[in-house]
Amino acid sequence: KQFPIYFEFERFAEISAIYNQLRHREAKETVEELDTPEHRKIDNIVFDYLGISSEARIRVTDVLRRKLQERYNKSKT
Repeated sequence: KQFPIYFEFERFAEISAIYNQLRHREAKETVEELDTPEHRKIDNIVFDYLGISSEARIRVTDVLRRKLQERYNKSKT
């Protein structure tokens, strides 16, 4: 099975609202950005679309956070 390049999330109003919130604020550090309400909403839209379980969502987010922190720490040395 091929992974699609384009996704039709069918949640345009939600995505638009998130965009409108984000366009009026400064970007944060990548690791810090993961914990913002906007990022959590985006994650949930994508995870819902892909049918990812709650447990897997936590694991994916934890791994991403750990990898980003490792990259950040490495770049400082």
